[in-house]
Amino acid sequence: MPKNQKQSKKSSSKIVIIVLVFLLAMGAILGMFLLFVQGKPDTVGGESASVEDDYPLKDDRVDPKKQQGGSDIPETPIAQPGEKAKVNVMLTSFLYEDGGWVVSGMVTNSTDTSGVCTYAVINPSGVRIEVRAAALAASTSVVCETSKLDASDEKGLWTFVLEYESDTVIGSNEAEFRR
Repeated sequence: MPKNQKQSKKSSSKIVIIVLVFLLAMGAILGMFLLFVQGKPDTVGGESASVEDDYPLKDDRVDPKKQQGGSDIPETPIAQPGEKAKVNVMLTSFLYEDGGWVVSGMVTNSTDTSGVCTYAVINPSGVRIEVRAAALAASTSVVCETSKLDASDEKGLWTFVLEYESDTVIGSNEAEFRR
C-alpha cells in the first residue's frame, strides 16, 4: 500500500474518532438538559436538595403539603377577643395620570365587603390626600374600587397607603415611589 493511502486512512480514522467523541458529548449534554427540564431534584453529596431546604416557609404561610381540603377560599382571619382580625391588604397599582394618582388594591384573605377601602397618598412635602372607595366582592377576596387622588406632579418621594376596615377586620399596606 502506498504511503499516501496509509496517511489518508489514518486521517480518516482520526476524523471518525473526533466525530464520535463529539456526538457522545452532545448526547450527554442533551441528556442532562432533559433531566433538568423534567424537574428531577438536584442531588448534592448523594442527598436530595430542594428549595424548601434553603428557603423554609414562613410561619404565616400555609404549607401546601399540610393543607386540608384544597379549597381556593382563603382562611378567615381570627381575632383576639375585643380586637379586629388582621387582614392582608395589597396595593396592586399606582399610576400618575391627568393630574392625579390612579390607585387600586385588594384584601386577599377576606370576603367581608361591609368595610371601606381608604386610599391615601402623601406627597414629598408631607401633605396627605385621601379618598374612600367601595369594597367589591370577588370570589376569594375583596377588591377595592380603582380610584383617583388629585395631586401635583411634584418630584420626590411619594408614599401610597391602602387601609381596609370593617366592623370585624382591619389591615393596611404602604408603598413608596420616588418620582
